[in-house]
Amino acid sequence: MELLSAVFDPKIARRRRRPSGLALLHALRVVAVCFACALVFGAADAYAEDPDRANKLFLEAREKLQGDDREAALALLSQAESHFAHPAIRLLKAKTQRELGLLDDADATLGRIESGKLPRGLRKVLAEERAELEKARKAMGRLRVRVTPGEAIVVIDKHEHRGGYDRWRNPGDTRVEILAPGFQPTVRTATIAAEGEVTLEVALAPLRGKIRVVVPGGLKGVEVKIDGKAVAIDEGARAGDVYSAEAGLGKHEVLCRRGDKEVGHVVEVAFGASADVRCTGIEPATNIARVSLGWGGVAAGAALASYGVWGIQSYFADQEKAQREGLIADGNKGYGGALYLASGVAVGLASYWLLLREPSGEAEASASLAPGVTGATSPLARFSNLR
Repeated sequence: MELLSAVFDPKIARRRRRPSGLALLHALRVVAVCFACALVFGAADAYAEDPDRANKLFLEAREKLQGDDREAALALLSQAESHFAHPAIRLLKAKTQRELGLLDDADATLGRIESGKLPRGLRKVLAEERAELEKARKAMGRLRVRVTPGEAIVVIDKHEHRGGYDRWRNPGDTRVEILAPGFQPTVRTATIAAEGEVTLEVALAPLRGKIRVVVPGGLKGVEVKIDGKAVAIDEGARAGDVYSAEAGLGKHEVLCRRGDKEVGHVVEVAFGASADVRCTGIEPATNIARVSLGWGGVAAGAALASYGVWGIQSYFADQEKAQREGLIADGNKGYGGALYLASGVAVGLASYWLLLREPSGEAEASASLAPGVTGATSPLARFSNLR
């Protein structure tokens, strides 16, 4: 009090003849001490026990247990313990954890109870719960489920557990279902034995669709990128004008480049659907020699086919004349005519197909196995996430 008076009463300060700087330093020290005390007492008040709130949560947890909703009861008991760590709350929490198969957690909860300070009745309940816990370890087996992706949901006995599963269960077969949005659901069966352990490592396969890239003019000399990564196309596929690859669900950017020309599209892939992209505007320059050779082949084929048709007609005319005059007709004209006709058709079609044909793709972008139409600017029918 004397120090505080000296700080705030100038007369006392002058009487003591202390330098003003030293007085200010003492004042700051006092303020700092008061501020620290306020913080300490405030924090203590913030974390003060609340037995009434704990008792209310305890009673709600008992109601949940009567309704056989142990998961909800465990959450309420954990809240109650944080408000007031009464042994009765911890005993009921340990029992609930044991019934849920969380034996290690139940053991840890019982370990936080100071048995030496318990009344005789609670001490007996504690001993009985420890005995039940040991009995459960010998009668049950442990099931661990590790999942990829980490946010996958494990469904057992109609209860969902996000990110994996690690509990003790009664012996027998257990159906385990693993779900995650964008991934193929998986069902496994785990056979559990008493005092045994079963570990399931489950990596879900992503749900996939397909991207088909159609390049007029052929894929030769064309670089195709999907989501910024160049795709490897073998030489056999480059002889055609269509490249096909699997892709995950969602939006993908497709880029086609030939020389200094490039075109890009954004498509959305749905489960089991084919998102087709037509890369136009990067066609190679017209090859005059190739076109001339192609039309020359078509003309040669037409000439051969015409000569074959004339040969066949001559053969039938000779046949009629031979029948009228009783002579033997020469059959070589018929065989030769048919051979020239077939050769002409083959040469003409081959020349057109290999040298003149413009590659044709499907619609600019369409989903063949899912409703809706997609393109560079229109959305594909979306895939609904699981659960």
